[in-house]
Amino acid sequence: MFNTDTCRRCGACLVACPFVKMSKQEAKREIVRLVDQGRNDFVLKTCSACGYCDYICPAQSNPSHLRKSILQAHFRETGVGALRIISDKVPFSIMSAGLETEKREKLERLAALTNPGPVQSGEIFYLGCALSYIYTDLAQSPLFQNLPAVGGMKYCCGAYAWHTFGEKEARAAGRRLLSDFDKAGIKRVITFCPECEDMLARVYPSLIEGFDIKTRSVTDYLWEEYLAARLLFTHPVNKTVAFHDPCAGRTPGCKQQEVPRRLLKAMGAKVVEMKHNREKTICCGTPLVGRNSSLAARVASERVLEAVDAGADTIAVGCAGCFALDDTADVHNMETYHIIELVQMAAGDKPPHRIKEVRAQLIDHVLTRIAADPALMTQKYVLENGHLRALEPQPPL
Repeated sequence: MFNTDTCRRCGACLVACPFVKMSKQEAKREIVRLVDQGRNDFVLKTCSACGYCDYICPAQSNPSHLRKSILQAHFRETGVGALRIISDKVPFSIMSAGLETEKREKLERLAALTNPGPVQSGEIFYLGCALSYIYTDLAQSPLFQNLPAVGGMKYCCGAYAWHTFGEKEARAAGRRLLSDFDKAGIKRVITFCPECEDMLARVYPSLIEGFDIKTRSVTDYLWEEYLAARLLFTHPVNKTVAFHDPCAGRTPGCKQQEVPRRLLKAMGAKVVEMKHNREKTICCGTPLVGRNSSLAARVASERVLEAVDAGADTIAVGCAGCFALDDTADVHNMETYHIIELVQMAAGDKPPHRIKEVRAQLIDHVLTRIAADPALMTQKYVLENGHLRALEPQPPL
């Protein structure tokens, strides 16, 4: 929680924020308004809720929680558009747009992912949403043939509820997910998404008594396979790689920080560090795409320039949302890979590497649907007691 008592109202969090970049005097005035008024349109336009400010706050007052509470209060009042919702209860979303490419194959796979049946071993690959609907190539690598998989919006980790509507709705989402896990006999999961890992390993155990699903990230799994000589790196990855730490993996000592770097070095890559790394990583800008696209693009560009300054020719990501860096990386003749793709390459496999193609198709489907039905963008939704409710359209001013 935000600690009002320890906050010095110094504004250091706003001065150093890569999105805000205020002067010291502006920041001091702004932080006072944030604390005293609890509402600010400026934050709504600029805050990605990435948590970077917590690691630069000299008083360790957790200013991200203040800014996050302001955002949540706003969204509970005004609702959010369908593109921010991970649920099959809305007529159109990022995930349903992802289905418009290779639809038959994806639907067939989703039928299996959403109905895994009894899990005999108790452990399963937990794909999350992006790898179930959009970047499905990543989940179909030969690297992951030994265990069953589960995914789809039915098994959404609930991160959107946690970040957008707060603890109450996250608790409802977590209990529903735990119930579905119990029905399938799932006790342990291997997570592909850092956000899913954070929700299952940290958030839900703190909110829900008895939430005891054991987790390990996909990089943990691959590292263990490598150490056990079940995964062999026969084709060295001769690249200079900067690993972009995801926002959800910024907990100090988190394995999502060190294990990917160990994997990259074991593959033969030269690992270089961007200025902002590990718990002091900065956001790729994706969370702001719908609210402030120009700012999101500027932050992504600055992040890529950090990789350029570090001497990298490749950016490796562990979060599918961070593929947004790829647009700017192209300008600097730099490749962006998911770390899973690099592991495939080192193991002698050739990944499809369709990041650009898939993102372009996704954006095209979204824009086409919105052009055909502009109301899809104006309809707002709120979560109430775990149930989505469509708000009545507001008359124009």
